[in-house]
Amino acid sequence: MSDCELLVLNRRDFMPFLQRRPEVCIKVIELLCQRLRQTSGQVEELSFWHLESRLAKALLRLSECSRDRERKAVVTQKDLGNLIGMSRESTNRQLRMWEAQGWVRLERGGIVILSPEALERIAESDTGPSEG
Repeated sequence: MSDCELLVLNRRDFMPFLQRRPEVCIKVIELLCQRLRQTSGQVEELSFWHLESRLAKALLRLSECSRDRERKAVVTQKDLGNLIGMSRESTNRQLRMWEAQGWVRLERGGIVILSPEALERIAESDTGPSEG
């Protein structure tokens, strides 16, 4: 979502380096385990949790306090929908309902969270995978 630089390491160069530096090898394993846990959590959320809860959690996770103390998630509805496995149309429909309730305000290029407490209640309403 932002400009970055990528570095490509060839396996033939990287594996001997790891063999010479076991402390780096341990850090790589820790990083891979962290990523695997994160991915497993995302798969669980996409498979079992309600769309509203996933949307509320994503908004709370993506939002930051701005200078005027508002929490704002700088993300498009399309990207937000992709992040939680929801279509842009469904994402927009849910956000419009929350906007009508005064919980969020939709702006160009972002979503202002007016009631983090309401979104936290929704996010917490799914305390785990649903049955069935």
